[in-house]
Amino acid sequence: MNDTPPAALLGSERTSIKPPVAVDRSMAGMTTDVESTVQLMDEQTLAYLAAAGNLEAFNQLVERVQACGYSTAYRLVNDEEAAADLLQESLIKTFRALSTYRGGSFKSWFLRILINNCYDLLRRQKRRAVVSLDDLTSEGEPALEVADRGERPEDHVERMEL
Repeated sequence: MNDTPPAALLGSERTSIKPPVAVDRSMAGMTTDVESTVQLMDEQTLAYLAAAGNLEAFNQLVERVQACGYSTAYRLVNDEEAAADLLQESLIKTFRALSTYRGGSFKSWFLRILINNCYDLLRRQKRRAVVSLDDLTSEGEPALEVADRGERPEDHVERMEL
């Protein structure tokens, strides 16, 4: 057994982030020692290595959480494109926030970031509610009444009489 610590095997050189790609590693001899070492590590160790700048460790974390992340986002926003965008934005936020990772389940930490991003999107969409032109009546008036929060005429007259 090799006594070299995993961090020394993986190194901490910074390179560009590779997009997550499904790779068939079932054929013998297709993985490097670094890749096979990274695959055997737990989430917490990988997260600490990724925070130290090891991109292979971060890529392994991405591979572990992306399917669950996409399905979670899709369940919340019910839109395939929005779910894919939210997943990508959340992975970027997670990468930038790795220095704040305090241990525990990386997957739970990542999913909290993702869910918060989903809620932010849903709040933005709710604020931008629009009335469709298809909802207009034949007279050109909106089929939906807009609530007037001002004083009702009856209340105004009653107040003036007092």
